[in-house]
Amino acid sequence: MKKLTNLALLAALAASGPAAAETGFYGGLGIGISKTELDSTVVFDDGVNTPVPAELDFAENDVMFKIFGGYRFFDFLGFEAGWTYLGKPDGDQKMPDQPLPYVADPNTRLSTELELKGYTLNVVGYLPIGEQWELFGKVGAFIWDADDIQVRSRVDTAGSPSSNSPVFRNAIEDDTSGEDLMAGFGVDFLPTDDITLRAEFEYYDVDDTDKVYSLGFSAIYRFQ
Repeated sequence: MKKLTNLALLAALAASGPAAAETGFYGGLGIGISKTELDSTVVFDDGVNTPVPAELDFAENDVMFKIFGGYRFFDFLGFEAGWTYLGKPDGDQKMPDQPLPYVADPNTRLSTELELKGYTLNVVGYLPIGEQWELFGKVGAFIWDADDIQVRSRVDTAGSPSSNSPVFRNAIEDDTSGEDLMAGFGVDFLPTDDITLRAEFEYYDVDDTDKVYSLGFSAIYRFQ
């Protein structure tokens, strides 16, 4: 009788615990923090002298969010597609060193704003590490066009600009577009049969930037 009781208790505990993720469709929403780093060349041009380049350093954070969905073919392999908004970080920095004959007003600041968003397509591999946990990695493409990346920069002066203060040309043209690689990894927690909670790091190898990456958290619903 005691053995039957113990078996019944074990069966009840097994039934009450969430099962590992099953194959099928799922959808999710995510939010987190992104960071964009840009070491680019700006051009000083007063319309009289020959335009001369100088270096711009930009590294700023912003809020990111995304919506995505996918299909899990096997326990260890799936496909995922989504739309990601990596924020609109902006920063203000001291005017870069300028070659002669350009001498800006000492109050001059260089203000930069960058917006980046696009579509993602990924193959996802999974590694279960228990009934409720699994590791995953992904690799694929980040697709953006002229509306998806913009840089607007200007020279702001708190005082009266000197007569030979340079004007600024964009470091990145507004019509930049492309398809670039992205990759990510993270961990899934499965509290129920239908819900997955995810923490992940993603890296976007975007042309015209040096580094774009994000750390985010997502809630996923698995369609049964």
